[in-house]
Amino acid sequence: MTSGITISDLPEKYRQQALQQLGLDLPAPGPGKPKKRVPESKLQADAEKYLEFRGYDRLTQKKILGGAPEKGWFAHWPIAKGNPIMLDLLILSNEPPYRFMMIELKTDTGRTKKHQAALIVQCKSAILCRSVDEVRRALDAWESNTTEERPK
Repeated sequence: MTSGITISDLPEKYRQQALQQLGLDLPAPGPGKPKKRVPESKLQADAEKYLEFRGYDRLTQKKILGGAPEKGWFAHWPIAKGNPIMLDLLILSNEPPYRFMMIELKTDTGRTKKHQAALIVQCKSAILCRSVDEVRRALDAWESNTTEERPK
């Protein structure tokens, strides 16, 4: 386990600045302001950048041979059409307790397929996220949770 602060420890203003500097999608500023529509491919790319920022490496042969990452690994199946057992992202912990989390990424208007919705409901380690901020909150809850409860 590493010491120091993470982006989640920052006050909201500075956390938003850090996310902006990373070029990640941010939630719309304040109530009443129109949200810009973000394509799912951008949401997926931003979520991957955020995971790398948090200390997770993409699960590839080259990265595996390069040594263990700080926090763990992530795998992304961008074209998992018809795959009833995997959601968009699989995150593997490299710190105790060793476990996994699956994330399905959808835009605000995106719909889950029946098998995705069923997996999210039935699997305690699966969650639906509609923004990078939701990915951040899910990851914060998952990393700080030492029980088998679903990330919130």
